[in-house]
Amino acid sequence: MVSLLFEDQFKTFVLTLKTAIEKELPKYANMKRVVEPFDARTKIRADQLTHGLERTISTGNWTLKRFGMNAQGITQPLSR
Repeated sequence: MVSLLFEDQFKTFVLTLKTAIEKELPKYANMKRVVEPFDARTKIRADQLTHGLERTISTGNWTLKRFGMNAQGITQPLSR
């Protein structure tokens, strides 16, 4: 289940990065002279994968859109 969760989060990460890059590239294609080069690293949200995994494990609600899986109570939060 963790591998499916990671795969779902990674596919979402790639899709959002691709969308951001595709939105930005036409600006550079129409320029005759590029002032500064395009840097895809500025479009990456470094915490996107971590946040998704932490949220799912801490709440116990595993919702994987791509696989049609919606399970609740998979993990149990501990209060110490």
